[in-house]
Parts: sequence; C-alpha cells; structure tokens
Amino acid sequence: MFDARGSMLQRYKKIYLVPATERYPFSMVLGFTRPLFNIQDIVYGAMDSGVDRTIFALPSAKFAVMICYESAFPQLSREFRLTGANFLVNITNDAWFGKSFAPYQHASFLVVRAIENRTAIVRCGNTGISGFLDPLGRWQQKTALFTEAIVAAPVPLTDRLTLYTRLGDLAVYLSYAVLALYLSLAIGMKQGFFTSIWRTR
Repeated sequence: MFDARGSMLQRYKKIYLVPATERYPFSMVLGFTRPLFNIQDIVYGAMDSGVDRTIFALPSAKFAVMICYESAFPQLSREFRLTGANFLVNITNDAWFGKSFAPYQHASFLVVRAIENRTAIVRCGNTGISGFLDPLGRWQQKTALFTEAIVAAPVPLTDRLTLYTRLGDLAVYLSYAVLALYLSLAIGMKQGFFTSIWRTR
C-alpha cells in the first residue's frame, strides 16, 4: 500500500504459492530438476512464500489481501479476520485460464469466504470477474470476463466474528470423531454378531 507521494506504507507477501509455477514442490529432493522447467530465462518455482498476515490500515477500516488462489484456503481468510480485518480484498491474474470454466470457479470461492466470515470482499481480476461481495456472499457489482469495465460500490465493514471464524473447522473434526465412534460400534456389533452365530453352531 502506497501513500499519495508513492512511499510504501505496508506490503503483503503471498503465503500460499502455486505449486510448480511459484513454488517448486519437494525442492529439497527434486531441486536438481528445476533447470529443466526454465523457459526463456524464467525460473519457475523460485519464489519464497511470505509469513506475515498483513493487515492494511485505512483511516476508517482495516483490510487484508488474498492473492490469486489464496481465496481457496478458508484458514487464511479466517486468520485475517481474527487479526482485525474489516473486509477482504482478492487480486488475481486469471488470464492463463482463458475462456474456460476456471475463472468462474475461482471467483466462486469468494462467495464461501464471505459467508464463512460474514465479511465483504472486493475482487479485482485482470481479465474480469471483478466486483464486490456483501457479507452474505451476494455479488453487488460484477464484471464480465474479458470485458473492460469500471465498477464502484460501498464496502460494508463488519467486525463481529462468526462461529466459524472463532472455532474454525472444529465442527468437521467433531464429525470425524462421531463417524469414527459409529464405525467402531458397527465393527464391534458385527464381530459380536458373527461370534454369537459361531457359538450357536
């Protein structure tokens, strides 16, 4: 984030890097193969991921940025909200998707992120599907794919935390525990059933 004189005030470094293009998978073991994937002096997978969950401060609000496919990770948007973000921003380069289903799928992740955290989200894609989502996950403004446009809308600020924001995936873990309990009971009943049949014979 820069001020009116061009001085950098704050910055965020992408935490979740795209495998192969930004981060080389298993670099400790397969790092020797990296030169095979370099094209026109472009070194693929050579980026280092950030570690700071930066919260950008405006005079009347705080926001956090999710870069590209970081919008697919619910734990990141949750951490931003817990750290004090009043709304979220997603900036992305979807040009390499072309005119496929992928840009629409990519943009739809934000609907879930908005609902999970009851927060507004502003999205800017270089090839379109830019716009504003309200805290209920509804698009208020939305541009078409590969269409030059300018959109503007008020961004509602929220600071109340949802149950998901507070507890995360606890409900999922509890579901796993209940499922494991039922499976163990079912296996126990099945073994007991066959044991009783064997004894009657």
